[in-house]
Amino acid sequence: KKIVAIFPGSRSAEIKLNLKLQLLSLQNKTEFQPIISVANNKLIPQIKAICKQINSNALLYTKEYNNELMKHAYFALATSGTITLELALNETPTIVTYRLSPFDAFCTKFIFKISMPYYCIVNILMKKEIFIEAIDQKFTLPYLQTSIQKLSCSDFRATTRNLLKNLRLHLDQQEIPDQGIKKILSFLM
Repeated sequence: KKIVAIFPGSRSAEIKLNLKLQLLSLQNKTEFQPIISVANNKLIPQIKAICKQINSNALLYTKEYNNELMKHAYFALATSGTITLELALNETPTIVTYRLSPFDAFCTKFIFKISMPYYCIVNILMKKEIFIEAIDQKFTLPYLQTSIQKLSCSDFRATTRNLLKNLRLHLDQQEIPDQGIKKILSFLM
């Protein structure tokens, strides 16, 4: 079976808002084995409860195995965050998901009036969609299933991997003034 790495988030609220739909998008797809990366062991009971609720056969791995999981994954489903940059550096095609709480969605739209062409750090850096974004209103089961079909196409996957190689070159060529960012990038690369 092809491994699908799932990175549902590092906080309980993210797990609650994202994991169930991430898992449902893989139901009845027998060619895939979902493996969930657990960012914090305290989240295991919550993750197991969601898996049980929808009868998912997902396996759980602790975050210490993230690099191996990324390297062997056919693709990933990842809640938006720094994990997406790690996935990009490992050249793992990814669908980036994020569901806002109703309060956060209201604040984003009406108070802060945030509207960006991309929300994933990888897409922002490259100024184009490399990782498919299923953010808020696009975070639906039909959209995820269509996105999974795209990622199952070998030409689409090859194009994505080539774009991810370009991201690494782009990052290598940038002047990075902040020492903290340099350390993070050196660790990830």
